[in-house]
Amino acid sequence: MAVCVAGVYLLVRSRFGLDSRAVHDEPAAAATMGVEVGRTRWIAYLLAAAGAGAVGGILIVSTLYTDPGTVFSVNYSADMLFMVVIGGLGTMEGPVIGAVIFFAVQQEFSSYGAWYLVAIGAVAVIVVLTAPAGLWGLAARRGWSLLPVGYTVLPGRALRLPGGKPPDPTARNPPMPPGPVPSSRGQGPPSARGGDGGG
Repeated sequence: MAVCVAGVYLLVRSRFGLDSRAVHDEPAAAATMGVEVGRTRWIAYLLAAAGAGAVGGILIVSTLYTDPGTVFSVNYSADMLFMVVIGGLGTMEGPVIGAVIFFAVQQEFSSYGAWYLVAIGAVAVIVVLTAPAGLWGLAARRGWSLLPVGYTVLPGRALRLPGGKPPDPTARNPPMPPGPVPSSRGQGPPSARGGDGGG
């Protein structure tokens, strides 16, 4: 599991991960910034299919008897949804915590038959009512982050003008970059070019 978490973390923090998040949020804006939207979606589809196929292969190999009704059951989707909701959506740490809680509750109430489903449902309801962002959302409010997937602009790295002053956000026109001023030679009347029109 540690290898899977590390692989997903590195993938999200890579350039492809940034492109995928940009395409997910606003494809048109991502395309204007140079992101290949079609290529990014195609690679994401291949990676998702490869991951699902690998998990399915491991699941089939680990069982001695294969039943289509069990392999393609909706319980797997419900279990994964429970892990994400309990741990925290949109984080790397949340599903891991949700998986630990899920298997702990399942092992604790497995001897009671189907009552473990009632216990899992009760835990889900309590967490959703008390912590809508998940259990890791409570820790994130305090600034905890083990596997950050976002980027933060440091104050020292902010945009500054040549004089060392930060740009004024209330300015109507943005400051011009340093460099030569475009020449107006050959445009407008002689008075606009600063000459008197004589030889």
